[in-house]
Amino acid sequence: MAQLIENVLPPLPKKFEQFDDILLQDGSSFNVHPDLAGIFPSRFSPLKAAVECHMTLSLFRQSPTTMTVTADTF
Repeated sequence: MAQLIENVLPPLPKKFEQFDDILLQDGSSFNVHPDLAGIFPSRFSPLKAAVECHMTLSLFRQSPTTMTVTADTF
């Protein structure tokens, strides 16, 4: 993985050197089996059941720092 990062991705801009790290966060909703609607109800009307995957990524390390899976109710 380190070789891929070194050989493919361009270096980060110099202005980022002032930071210890830069964290990126995202959440994506995934449809799950409709029988799970009682546990994981979806907030989107066409879907009966869904989960939300929350990911935090370190821009400097180009790798995830945390990932959680929760009910997609908010």
